[in-house]
Amino acid sequence: MKTVYQRLVEIHGFSNAQKKILSLVQGGEVLEIGSSSGYMTREFNKYDNVVDVIEIDKNNVNNLKNLARKVFSGSVEDKNIQANIKKKYDFIICADVLEHLTNPEPVLLFLRNKLKKEGKILISIPNVACWNMRVDLFRGKFDYQESGLLDKTHLRFYTYNSFMRLLEQCKIKVEDIYPTEVKIPFEYSLLKVPVLGNIFVNLLKPRLVKLFPNLIIYHYVIQARI
Repeated sequence: MKTVYQRLVEIHGFSNAQKKILSLVQGGEVLEIGSSSGYMTREFNKYDNVVDVIEIDKNNVNNLKNLARKVFSGSVEDKNIQANIKKKYDFIICADVLEHLTNPEPVLLFLRNKLKKEGKILISIPNVACWNMRVDLFRGKFDYQESGLLDKTHLRFYTYNSFMRLLEQCKIKVEDIYPTEVKIPFEYSLLKVPVLGNIFVNLLKPRLVKLFPNLIIYHYVIQARI
């Protein structure tokens, strides 16, 4: 059975976050956490990468064996899985994965030790404190959905600020942050203003992202190292 996110990729193509991650991962040994059916694994292979994957859904494991050098069947939180991963990697990918874990902090500490000296960890994650989420909460609305920020399988919710603190606690150093979805207050109303609305929004967004990332950024990619 296809996952919600696999169907989204098939219908709409890769998300901005997925495209950004794919553009940053070239010519290295890759550990992909939560590879699902392998739609990103397949793309990593096109860019001269060698990919190992960890996948919890047994329905996907057989297909992944055709795409990955090694498939670890189980959860990245499983100590037995962790013990079987002997190599260190140029890239470790956590694309919208950490919010699905019961306790991401020990996983990040484990992954930190699986990076090569110049290795990178690439993480995409939503921000639960973004503007539109605050508006919904003000209205008394907090409804789980099939996908997105309130995906019904999310176990953890992070603000932009709280996730940065988590990385700092794990001694993971952020190199770059790429906002992939940005929501600004009254954006739709502003866009209704002919010509000037578009100009204003396009000028406003980058400045607001820098000034108020915890309010403006809905979803983002982090490139980090040890």
